[in-house]
Amino acid sequence: MKKLFLLLTISSIGLSANAQFAQRKASPIAPNTKRTVNLFVPLENEAKHTAARTTATAFYTQTFAGGLPGTWSTGIISGLGTWRYATAAATSTYTLGALNSTTASNGWMLFNADSLSTAGGPTSVPSGYLQSESINCSAHTTVRLNFQELYRKFYDSCVVWVSTTPTFTSYTRYSIGVNDALSVNTSTANPQTVHVNISSAAASQASVYIRFIYYGHAGGSYSWMIDDVNLSELDPHDVSVSSSFLYQPEATAYNSTIFSTPLEFVDTVYPVTFLSNLGSSVETNVAVGAQIYNGATSVYTQTTTYPSLPVNALDTLIQFAAGYKPTAIGTYAAPMGTTVTGDADLTNNVDTVKFSVTDTTWMVNQGTIKGGLYIHRASPALSYMQGARFDVPSSATADTVSGFGVAFNSLSAATGTGEVTVQLYSAQQSSTNWTYVGTSVIKHLTAADISTSTSTVWAYFPIDAAASGGISQFILTPGTTYAAVVQIKNVTTDLIVLATSAPNATGYSGYFGQSDSSLNDGGNATFGASNVATGGSTVPLVRMYFGPRSLVGVNDVNKSLLSTQALPNPASTEVKINFTQAAPVDATVTITNMVGQVVASQTVSATTNGSATFNTAHLASGMYLYNVIANGERTTGRLTIAH
Repeated sequence: MKKLFLLLTISSIGLSANAQFAQRKASPIAPNTKRTVNLFVPLENEAKHTAARTTATAFYTQTFAGGLPGTWSTGIISGLGTWRYATAAATSTYTLGALNSTTASNGWMLFNADSLSTAGGPTSVPSGYLQSESINCSAHTTVRLNFQELYRKFYDSCVVWVSTTPTFTSYTRYSIGVNDALSVNTSTANPQTVHVNISSAAASQASVYIRFIYYGHAGGSYSWMIDDVNLSELDPHDVSVSSSFLYQPEATAYNSTIFSTPLEFVDTVYPVTFLSNLGSSVETNVAVGAQIYNGATSVYTQTTTYPSLPVNALDTLIQFAAGYKPTAIGTYAAPMGTTVTGDADLTNNVDTVKFSVTDTTWMVNQGTIKGGLYIHRASPALSYMQGARFDVPSSATADTVSGFGVAFNSLSAATGTGEVTVQLYSAQQSSTNWTYVGTSVIKHLTAADISTSTSTVWAYFPIDAAASGGISQFILTPGTTYAAVVQIKNVTTDLIVLATSAPNATGYSGYFGQSDSSLNDGGNATFGASNVATGGSTVPLVRMYFGPRSLVGVNDVNKSLLSTQALPNPASTEVKINFTQAAPVDATVTITNMVGQVVASQTVSATTNGSATFNTAHLASGMYLYNVIANGERTTGRLTIAH
């Protein structure tokens, strides 16, 4: 169940205008055209928005150790194909890679629709089920289905059926919210932990059967992998926050979020988070807090109360009424959190968004790698334009672009004589047409321009003054939308740009990327003509530079604070917070509750190895944050108080 709770009043006229603008600019991917490949070789193995694990004891577990259990079964619903056991990544064209589940070493179950698209023909819809054995739930008044998965969406769907008969003559259908919320060509985390409350069909039943249902697409889809299935009771109290972001509701621009943005282009941001009730109790008066720090300095604190959070409430949108406009360059962090009395799982009660305000770099995504998009595919020979969209608020100050950065996937090959450029287009935000602005220099990519499996490399494309009418820097003007797109000529090797996906982009628009047809002769098939513009929710890693090229990435910040630790954790009557740092400077150690209030603080004199001891006997049981602040930097950790 989705429930909208906006604490900031937004004009319906403004939203309507923005929706019309998005519609004009959107070029939907045709249902039978897959332009995106999830190569899934993440350079950052991060799943920050993975659903929280349950703490209730599992009364049934299946890890698929060694293959499909004899008591389980598979079947075809229509078309071709069914579920199969796997121990390695699929070898089909659009493989998602291997599932990184807890017990991946002993295998998992896979429905690989991509491998069936050609064999199935243009009208065949591959779909099938994976069915459990009979599970006794008679002693359990609530039942939660939990499993780990990796799934990528392409006009297909995943559901769970629950029945008390093995033939499923009657059954209850349950959706998988995290999968339903994905946009086309985007993936879950790897692994994504899924919780489904199946109490209405399974509670107190002596014989329960579960089917994992996959419905593919006639034009071919990707795949769905699952592992580590278990059943548990619901915890009485378990709330969580996830998928947080910072929203910039600029009235005349394409509403966006903030990641790495030049100070001149920063608008007021509003913290937004999603609140879920994974427990079995209705929660009332749930306090939700948001803070923003510039380095170690607190610049924003807000608290709001959600009046009533029903059981199974998922993705309940919380937007804080007051906004914050950054006024200084820096590295920012925005933790958002909540807790309720008796919360059984405190690992999912805080979610932190990081962003930077710069004078040199503009990125419209956080940079967490979630796959890649082809610029050119050698076999069969296909070419595309890929890029990113940048919206300059009407309240901004004009600034000049000196070049572009593009991150190419490690599976890309050097282009030899092939030519690669980044072209800039613009559109007034009241217009339907795109206008060519200029181009970068031509690059013949070498190995030094291509990312490795362990680090992101940004190939630099300075402005080509001669090819751009004598302009060495492009002036970005307020109230204008820009698209920086990668274009190729005579490329014959595989060339793939790294990409990321929601929630790195705005939680309102659903997409922030560029995906348009292109030719391999330096021209384009559709982009720039009439109203064709952006489409697709996967964001290519293309960024702009202002002034001298920045050699420092979004997350490449030299840290003086080396490590922190709280002992014991959980704590009852006392906790000692230890820290080490590169230089002997004064440090401040604080403990805050989940809504940002400081409940204890100490200053530690200059040292490289310090500690602060706090009496916690008077603090209520629950989740807290401990912070060590030194030399303008902040390191934060979670602390549990349990009496």
